[in-house]
Amino acid sequence: GGATIELRGLDHEGAALAQPVRFDLLRLSWKVEMAGDGSGTASFRFELDDFLTAAIDATTVGIATDMGTADATVTVDADLKGMTDALGAFLQMRQDSTLDGTASLKTTLNASLGRKALGAARLSIDAKLDRLSARDGKGRPLPIDPTATMVLRASFDPRTPLAWSGMSKATGTAKVETCELRAGTV
Repeated sequence: GGATIELRGLDHEGAALAQPVRFDLLRLSWKVEMAGDGSGTASFRFELDDFLTAAIDATTVGIATDMGTADATVTVDADLKGMTDALGAFLQMRQDSTLDGTASLKTTLNASLGRKALGAARLSIDAKLDRLSARDGKGRPLPIDPTATMVLRASFDPRTPLAWSGMSKATGTAKVETCELRAGTV
């Protein structure tokens, strides 16, 4: 099954906020389809106005059996100007400063798992800040590189599938295959 919840015209004021915060649209939706053996799909979406979108998409095959597979992807996309304009009070940004650009995140997890154990797992994370620019309260550009990226690739291969109850006794090989951060002045 699934559903969508949509809220429009949300206003928030408070002593801790330098200015009132208003959201024109907050939408949360989900859809889950699962068979008895743990095979199925799930998707979740979160949208805040036109500046923030987050999603989780997962597919499973036989995870309620002795050993199946699960694949999940998490994505987040943000327009930093829209976010700081709307959430500047929450983010404790100076009202007279500006930030522009985009932020994106994609995380992928692939695992073999079942009702009693975890097998091998792989994790990929890609994050990027792009077209960044910032200005101080007098409109002067701040020294900031326009792009920053982070890439992480890791895996875990147990010697034998790990029982959920015995995770503290895990043996196997965990590898960070890639861990790369590229950023100048941020």
